[in-house]
Amino acid sequence: MGLTKRRLELLAPARDLQTGISAIDCGADAVYIGPERFGARAAAGNSVEDIGKLCQYAHLYGAKVYATINTLLYDNELETVRSLIYRLYEVHIDAIIIQDAGILEMELPPVTIHASTQFHNYSVEKVRFLADNGISRVVLARELSLEQIQKIHEATPVELECFIHGALCVSLSGQCYMSYALTGRSANRGECAQSCRSYYSLFDENGAMVAKSKHILSLHDLNLSHRLGDLAQVGVTSFKIEGRMKDVNYVRNTVTAYHKELNAFISENPQYCRASEGVVDPGFDSDLQRSFNRGFTSYFIDGRQHDIFTPDSSRSLGEYLGLVRTVSHNHFTIEGEGAMPVNGDGISFLTVGNRQSGTRINRVEGRRIYPLSMTGIEPGAKVFRNADRLFQKQLESAKPKRRINITGSLSRSDEKLIFNVNDSLGNSCSVSRDSQFIASSQSSEDFERFVLGQLSKSGDTPFMFSHLEVLIDPMVLKSADLNQLRREALSELEQLRIKVLSEQNVNKNNAANSRTIADYPSSVLDARGNVTNELAKQFYLKRGVEIIEKGVEVGGASDTLPLMTTRHCLRFEYGACPKENKKVTIPPRSWHMTDQINKYRLEFYCRDCMMAIYKTE
Repeated sequence: MGLTKRRLELLAPARDLQTGISAIDCGADAVYIGPERFGARAAAGNSVEDIGKLCQYAHLYGAKVYATINTLLYDNELETVRSLIYRLYEVHIDAIIIQDAGILEMELPPVTIHASTQFHNYSVEKVRFLADNGISRVVLARELSLEQIQKIHEATPVELECFIHGALCVSLSGQCYMSYALTGRSANRGECAQSCRSYYSLFDENGAMVAKSKHILSLHDLNLSHRLGDLAQVGVTSFKIEGRMKDVNYVRNTVTAYHKELNAFISENPQYCRASEGVVDPGFDSDLQRSFNRGFTSYFIDGRQHDIFTPDSSRSLGEYLGLVRTVSHNHFTIEGEGAMPVNGDGISFLTVGNRQSGTRINRVEGRRIYPLSMTGIEPGAKVFRNADRLFQKQLESAKPKRRINITGSLSRSDEKLIFNVNDSLGNSCSVSRDSQFIASSQSSEDFERFVLGQLSKSGDTPFMFSHLEVLIDPMVLKSADLNQLRREALSELEQLRIKVLSEQNVNKNNAANSRTIADYPSSVLDARGNVTNELAKQFYLKRGVEIIEKGVEVGGASDTLPLMTTRHCLRFEYGACPKENKKVTIPPRSWHMTDQINKYRLEFYCRDCMMAIYKTE
């Protein structure tokens, strides 16, 4: 008996039903989508009816759908959330992703529960605690290295999910209160104002300016497309693409790129397999550089590194084209022989003050580019294409197709013609028609060619035949009869797969959803525990926590807490890390930063390689 293969899942974001279907078509093994409320993306809510349609479509391929209920909850919202979870369960959702521990105290249907990265899943102790209390999967903190992930995997058998692509939150997830403090919009309630993408000026402990009006908290986007194998080998089984606010073209491009990368790894490592079925034809060539990005980083997967942030811009830079060589009154030229934009493309560039600006291209003649505006374009400027018109047209016109390999056979029994189809999961459907079985003068070869030609036309169905057999002698058959047999058989198989795979997921939920009580690693939980309702409080009290502060959103100790805690250390980025720069002999005293209104104190905790930001009155 062979060893059971480890199933790897490519998990894609879905802003809506159509985006979710496109993600499945392009190779996603699962999608995550927000319901009408409580999904941490107010502008990306979906009806339960649409989520049910997405579940039905995904289950056809053995793929899954996870609903995000990953905001903090108030007491007056608890019953609404409980009712929502029941409705999602009834449409066969495969799991819910939560942040609020109060949900774990509810009387719920047997639905699988995943712990959002908003739980701040940073340590072995935290992940083990969640696993011991019935969580089936933990979404890991983005800041973890391969070594840290491996230690977590070795300490607990819980499924591990890891972000692999997209925007990065500079703060430790679930520990950012900056948006709430400045605007009243809570990141933990899905209303983040993205204060980290703004301009700030930075000053050292002596008051000397280190950076003026820079995006010092804005990070590059994550790209681990070439590290999926490394992550799999340290225990990650679900690879998550960020982007529930992104459009369908972005999702198509990123999912297709990662689908290919994951398949390439599995082809060389047969101990792994994909978590769903289907052969994908996306209808275009993917290119991660040509979709929205702020430049890429691998972040902390290999430990601390420089250049993880984007001080000169917080917006999409796009695909690098080259340096401006010459400038005229109405055009400029780019050095090198690389890619060139085309009419209608958008370009971005950095002006003299290192501010990002952009314009549209009117026309291109050789290496000469005639933009809509020449403002800010000067020799030596870096030029990027951040709106690729031809690539976007390819994505929009593409018709991705995902097919499931099946086998079939045509046979007879008494006076009936029988067509049988089978899939790799053991599902089988047979349809029959009455027939007179009049012998044909065709040769066996011609007869078989005719029959196979009709039966193999799977058309717009999700199937394709990997093998077909004709088990009858030549006889008079009508194309219409064969086509009808095929249509009926494939329709029955499609419905059977959806039913069987949905029931299998329900059974797994019933088996996995055991409610246990295991102690929390500490007896004290301050406001960063994000307890905003009575059920969450009861959850932690039952698990040995003796002192529980209210969450910030319900009046917790916001004055004493950092606005955010981050591994993005500005002393390190600007060459003043005492661990790295031996010339820095002074203790890591406070720095500060300012925007146009407020002043913020920066504290450095070098033992843990952390930086905290406090608002100064």
